[in-house]
Amino acid sequence: MKKSKILTLTIFVCKAIAFLQLIALLFCTILLVKIQNDPQKYSDYIIEKDVPSQTILGLPNFKYAKSNIENADSTVAVSDLNPISLYFIYLQIFIISIFAFLALKEFIKIIRKVQTAETFQIANVKSFKQISKFLLIILLISSIAIISTQKFTYIGFNINYIPFVLMVLAYVMGEIFNEGNDLAEENRLTI
Repeated sequence: MKKSKILTLTIFVCKAIAFLQLIALLFCTILLVKIQNDPQKYSDYIIEKDVPSQTILGLPNFKYAKSNIENADSTVAVSDLNPISLYFIYLQIFIISIFAFLALKEFIKIIRKVQTAETFQIANVKSFKQISKFLLIILLISSIAIISTQKFTYIGFNINYIPFVLMVLAYVMGEIFNEGNDLAEENRLTI
């Protein structure tokens, strides 16, 4: 029973995270509309152009950046962003949110199967592989940075290791569950 309570709590936390993602996406949509209606109101909000590479376990992230003005100011006011750049950032947030939501949905399906003692089933293998694909898309989308203003254009590529590690872990878990499914099938055939 304790195992079931922990799994139920996990499902609740995943649903809460998914709900918060949808609220954050709604907030971003409202913010985009407000920025479009009155851009000068957001002139105090700053975006850093050259964000230092984040590290995980002491490993620097791979980063490539190119700007058409080398000595451009390292910060940009939100009001200075070109609409295309603003829409690109919003589209990134939207796509990442959708695929994170889908990954959580697949993870909830796996937890529910584990609760009903259907752990090593082909459906779980497919769910882990789907999660891996969703994380790959999140990795690729979140790696691109485009900031464009009247003064300069900044294009950067920064691979974040967290989605990469989660993607590899999901793929490995899928393979482990696939092996467990094969062993369960052999066991059923032996009896």
